[in-house]
Amino acid sequence: MEDAVRTIPARMLGAVVVGWLAWGGAWAQDPGATGYETPGPIDAARFIPAAMMRGPHHRVEPSATHDGFTITYTIRSDYGTYEVTGTEMAMERIVEIGAIAKLKEVKTGEEFGKALARTGGDKLKAAGSTIMNPFRAIANVPKGASRFFGRMGEGMKGERSQYEGKAYKNILGESSARKRLAMELGVNPYSTNEQLQSEMESVAWVYAGVGLGVNLGLTVGTSGIAGIAVTATSLNSDIKKVLSESTPEDLRIINRKKLIALKVDEELREKFLRHPWYSPWHETLITDALATVGVDPAQFLAVAIAAEDEADAYYFQRIAQLIAYHHRTISPIVAIAANSQLVTTLDQRGQFTIPIHLDYCIWTARTEGRAKQVVAVLKEGLYKSASFETTGRVSPRLVSEMKNCGIEVREGLLDVAGAPESPAAR
Repeated sequence: MEDAVRTIPARMLGAVVVGWLAWGGAWAQDPGATGYETPGPIDAARFIPAAMMRGPHHRVEPSATHDGFTITYTIRSDYGTYEVTGTEMAMERIVEIGAIAKLKEVKTGEEFGKALARTGGDKLKAAGSTIMNPFRAIANVPKGASRFFGRMGEGMKGERSQYEGKAYKNILGESSARKRLAMELGVNPYSTNEQLQSEMESVAWVYAGVGLGVNLGLTVGTSGIAGIAVTATSLNSDIKKVLSESTPEDLRIINRKKLIALKVDEELREKFLRHPWYSPWHETLITDALATVGVDPAQFLAVAIAAEDEADAYYFQRIAQLIAYHHRTISPIVAIAANSQLVTTLDQRGQFTIPIHLDYCIWTARTEGRAKQVVAVLKEGLYKSASFETTGRVSPRLVSEMKNCGIEVREGLLDVAGAPESPAAR
């Protein structure tokens, strides 16, 4: 069986995906149907760690909105209200709120005042005021637009992403000051949180002016868990080192080399590397995952470049990491196929897998339709078994129904540090 599986081309797997999408679309949720679980309000504390539900500068509304797959949270803070879709993104925003508070505190401290005086104080702040927060202008750019200019060399080949402060970097040189701040605070240096970027940049000016050796007292915890751990708990130490020490241009050189080694054609490769909604971290984590698997990633990338916002970019990052996880820990992947936003894989054992990044999946008419289509695929005899794999959680009902269909369910993969246990396990 394994020898036969190795010969199945990705296009054959892709044909199954196309048929599955067309067939499964007929199972749209029927409002009058019975016997299904119903999306709606859901308890946020089931998914957000207890330590993060409330803090000195924020609180998460106890009731969140669930659409059957993803959860939207309301986070009220001293700095405004955030409506965040996605559990992991919500946890990152909570950490960022703590970081904003810490940065504001640091700016009132004696050491910061001395450092500010050494850099020219108000003169420096005035000089930077027109370019300090490029994210504010970026926020109004239409989705998918690419309006960034690179620096000489590698920057001219790979346009800057929606997450890179081009004006800030052009003045300060490399982003080492801001990156150090981000790492000490446990936040993503490419976060799209305007308030966080503004606070980091105002402090980074001082760091850059007096030298990175100055200690402004930032190395403290900002919340229940470290922000970087929210999306990087499954990363090995080598890739964490690369992310923390490399410039965006360095990362693009590394990523380009890996994609060339995977024989990705130039046009597709550059569309991905220049995509405005993929930060250098998104690109690096996706490329690293695809390189780990080592099979043709063209169909995956062709779908990934359709990302229209940050949530899409993060979705494809986690899908790539799920595929790499299966490859490393379950069975080697021999083919990847994709259509629309649905990605599927085939492993060496002949298992057909649907990796999905979501928060909480329940049993609905749509998921039943998908399950029936997988059963039909299995009956064709091309695949030995099937599985549904997710970063998030699934309901006990869905596990039971999938099992009845002969589909294995693996949930909570790439788990986030400090997250509550699976609701399905309760």
